[in-house]
Amino acid sequence: MYEANLLSDDIRCTECGSQNILPYDDKSMRKIVLPRPVRRVVKYVQQTLWEKLLRREQDEIVSYVPADINVFDWHAGSKLGRDLYLTNEGYLCPSCQKFALKFFNAGCWD
Repeated sequence: MYEANLLSDDIRCTECGSQNILPYDDKSMRKIVLPRPVRRVVKYVQQTLWEKLLRREQDEIVSYVPADINVFDWHAGSKLGRDLYLTNEGYLCPSCQKFALKFFNAGCWD
């Protein structure tokens, strides 16, 4: 497990240099529990000044986020094409190889 910038074009493991990585927002990395209610989240693709002056409609990025299990999200949909968020579900622990890793909100830091 390591920290990487998902917006970078060249993501490599800091120890072995491999590009074969799997971020924690991949569905295979977390234990999906029974379906829960979802909320519809609409975000908009950033426009250029010219597009704003022409009053063009902004493209929407629609995603459905579990309403009661979202721990934290990064509004990166316009750059990555997907929303990044962590839930309070069990994630794959790199040490024990079980879905026992949990994320908790401990504050928002800049």
